[in-house]
Amino acid sequence: MAGKSNRGKNKGGGTNSMRSLEPVSSVYSSATSNGDLGLYPISVKTQSGEKLELQLNPGDSVMNLRQFLLEGPETCFFSCYDLILHAKDGSVHRLVDYKEISEVADITAGGCSLEMVAALYDDRSIRSHVRRARELLSLSTLHASLSTSLALQHEKAQERAPGCPSNG
Repeated sequence: MAGKSNRGKNKGGGTNSMRSLEPVSSVYSSATSNGDLGLYPISVKTQSGEKLELQLNPGDSVMNLRQFLLEGPETCFFSCYDLILHAKDGSVHRLVDYKEISEVADITAGGCSLEMVAALYDDRSIRSHVRRARELLSLSTLHASLSTSLALQHEKAQERAPGCPSNG
């Protein structure tokens, strides 16, 4: 997802500023040199224990963050989870879907992290999970689905990682 830097529109009419999983220093320095994008590094701990680095704007909505995670190769397989924000001051906040991150905590102070925690499935989340599983498995969307192709690339990269047998 390194080339995907903008998703949707925010309230101010600009583009959403969530960035992909590029190294924090390069994204942050390019954001500050490009003007007032107001991007702040946030680490995300997935349900599998993997750590990711995202660049978020305090005005980003939780729904946009969830959509971004749904499209990421490392997190596209998780469909039912709560997002927990750990603030620098030690406070812990469960993020509600229809709020902006700035309404919950001040991420501009730095030192914040997110955690994806497994949640219980209800009827709506079951339907969503089945729909997502079908999308990931569907041959007709295999080539068209960016998240599926990125997930496959990520899986291949994990297989080639040091300590894993090479398929070459």
